[in-house]
Amino acid sequence: MTSPVGVTMSGAEFRAFYNDGAVWPEGAYHDDAIVRVDGKVFIGDEAKNGGDASSLSPACVVHIDQGWIFNPQSGETEDLCDVASKWLTAQKNDHFVVSLPKGQREALAALVATLGGVLVDE
Repeated sequence: MTSPVGVTMSGAEFRAFYNDGAVWPEGAYHDDAIVRVDGKVFIGDEAKNGGDASSLSPACVVHIDQGWIFNPQSGETEDLCDVASKWLTAQKNDHFVVSLPKGQREALAALVATLGGVLVDE
């Protein structure tokens, strides 16, 4: 069932989603997808950049409006928004965008490391 509002995630999350072999087994692909990055079409008929997920900033805002995933191994088609929503719910990490005064990066990295996390650079 298609989500009426789509799914929103960070660029870091979208890159991880797009590279997850459990979501995208060999030969799987999406169709009729509309994905916006910071409000501009990134994947879809109006996209001008080819939709290269590796080019996304970890801090950008990605919104999946619609689409389908076809899995040739199972022969099944799933709603892209539903799959993305379930994938987000199953993740064990949260992602944040933080603004700090200059010169505080190392202190933040040290704090994040004590919590078992890592900083995701652009």
